[in-house]
Formats: sequence, C-alpha cells, structure tokens
Amino acid sequence: MLMIQIKDVLFFFDSTVGWGSQQFVPLNIINDSTTGEDIVIDCNVGNTFEITLDNTIATRELATPTNHKAGSTYIWTIKQDSTGGALLTFGAAFKFSYGITPSITTDSSSVSLISGVSDGTNLYCSSLLDIK
Repeated sequence: MLMIQIKDVLFFFDSTVGWGSQQFVPLNIINDSTTGEDIVIDCNVGNTFEITLDNTIATRELATPTNHKAGSTYIWTIKQDSTGGALLTFGAAFKFSYGITPSITTDSSSVSLISGVSDGTNLYCSSLLDIK
C-alpha cells in the first residue's frame, strides 16, 4: 500500500481497491471547569471532542451543539476526572436508540464514548460506556 499525506488528508493506494483518502480531524479538548453548567460545542471547529468532567458541578448538560451539519458524524469522548461522580445529560437534539438516554459511567477516570450522525436538526447517537 502506498500512502501520501498532504496537509490533513492521507491519500492511499491499495492495489485491490485503488485510490482513497481519509480526512484527519484534530481532537478538540474541552475544559469542563470553565464551561458553566451547559457544555456547548461549536461543530465548526471539528467533529471529535474530548470532555473531562469536573466533579465540582454535579450535573452538566451536553447542550445541542451549534453548527452541526447534515450527513456529518461527530464523536464525544467523555472522561471523568480522578474523583469521578459527575453526571451528564444531553440536549434535545441528541436522539438515542429506543429513546433511552445513556447514563455515562461515573467511576473515577472512566471513559464513555458518544457518537452521532446529524440530519441538520437532530443527532442520531450511539454510546459505548465504561470503556476499559
């Protein structure tokens, strides 16, 4: 396989499938302790986000992101700080299977993953909880 990277795009040639490309999107790290009670994400800055929850505010809301685009996929890595115990709720645009909103893992230093596809109004999401 031949791979060539130009800026943030990796082009690759595989003799069985031909040319392809993959976009690298920078990880956007959100400092929870400075966001207030609602965490508002601007999807114009990227589509991958890491949020470390600070337990000094017991419950936060991951509010409906601004500027999410139809057909785009977004990923939120949710981490607990070393104390844990912080709860996270989700804005109205986050839609989960069977209408059941997941409860993120609250153990200290735990990791949960939320991914979603936008239709321009809603984000149709799935979750991976308590990743070890």
